[in-house]
Amino acid sequence: MPYFTDDYFGRLDLTLITLFQMLTTDSWLVIVRQVMDKYYYSYLLFFGWVTLTSVIVINIIMGIICESLVELKAGLEEAEEQEEAGKSTVPLESLIRQQADITRMQVEMEMAINSLILRLPVQCRV
Repeated sequence: MPYFTDDYFGRLDLTLITLFQMLTTDSWLVIVRQVMDKYYYSYLLFFGWVTLTSVIVINIIMGIICESLVELKAGLEEAEEQEEAGKSTVPLESLIRQQADITRMQVEMEMAINSLILRLPVQCRV
């Protein structure tokens, strides 16, 4: 008789999928509870894994965001310096055009979301 409803750790591919599922915290407590029925102290390993991987993933995402902001700020400062020096303002114009495109897309998305909300039944609307 198997210990678990699913085979979480029987093969390498299943183990990697299980660990990825726990990394994303997608119903990971179901796995922990089933394993804890057989191995009581296994929760320490699972909590350690989730904590460690979550911290790593959050740091990677924050690093990407911070690096993007630093590059954007450097580009804006360079464009401002060129404008003050009387050089070509093409980079600044490009940034202004990009900002206008983003604003336009945001308005279009808001309109699409409002359209979808209006199609919902009245009971589902917030």
